[in-house]
Amino acid sequence: MICVGCKNPSLILYTKKSRMNLPIYLCKVCNLYISGNSEMEISSTVKSEYNSPLKENLKKIIDSDFNTSRGEYIKNHWKSQYRWCEPYYNKMKDFLEIGAGAGWALRMFEKHGFNVTGIDLNKNCVEFINKKLKNGKCVYGFWEDLDFEQKFDIIWVNHVYEHVISPDLFLKKCHQYLHDNGFIFIAVPNCENPKILKDSINENTSTFHYSRKALEKIVSNAGFRIVKFAYMRELYKFEGGFHRRLEKYANFINQKFCPYYPFKNSRSRNGIEMRLLLKKL
Repeated sequence: MICVGCKNPSLILYTKKSRMNLPIYLCKVCNLYISGNSEMEISSTVKSEYNSPLKENLKKIIDSDFNTSRGEYIKNHWKSQYRWCEPYYNKMKDFLEIGAGAGWALRMFEKHGFNVTGIDLNKNCVEFINKKLKNGKCVYGFWEDLDFEQKFDIIWVNHVYEHVISPDLFLKKCHQYLHDNGFIFIAVPNCENPKILKDSINENTSTFHYSRKALEKIVSNAGFRIVKFAYMRELYKFEGGFHRRLEKYANFINQKFCPYYPFKNSRSRNGIEMRLLLKKL
């Protein structure tokens, strides 16, 4: 196996243990951590994982229509990401989300006037989303296996890219279905943060654990450039209380000083999330 980012053929074993019971290899050139001994092994493990029953926290979100603490977190997370991308919408209309989950982003983008399409690997999520959308649709399947008759202005990939089987092929297909003036939004765990790296390996079903350098290599090889990048962290408890009051009583001030509430820009070592906005080269 070679590094999917910089094509380095000399990977080193980082650990034999992970959440998916796969070894993790490290490319010391671009600091990309890769699960498994081969693409075939990754594919088999990922497909087995997604054939498992609906996770309890996701079931609760669907049953309550996001009226849980986790559901509120998802709503606020989407709001932060939407604002982060806002300067780039420019009358765009056709929106695709890959890995829609319970579908909050699809519902909100539709509410904001977008023509929305979603993809997810969970049939329960797909059924739930299609009941909530007015004109949009969500389809079941792997992005890599599906074909569409249209191109999209925005492709939204929120904490999905770390779970894909082939990050380079995934982006090349996105390139095929993205309008020339469109953009891709990607959010992934910030694995330059040691705690997030540990959680990504031991707690999550992640196939790849990214550094900024590795992402830059992969997106460039797929024909994209990064036009906006940020490390983001959640607000600390005392910051969150202050900004919640500002949002309620003086939101214009809150948006000026904390435009991506409840997240804010961070340094690489303490950010929990990397956000990228990609455009074609």
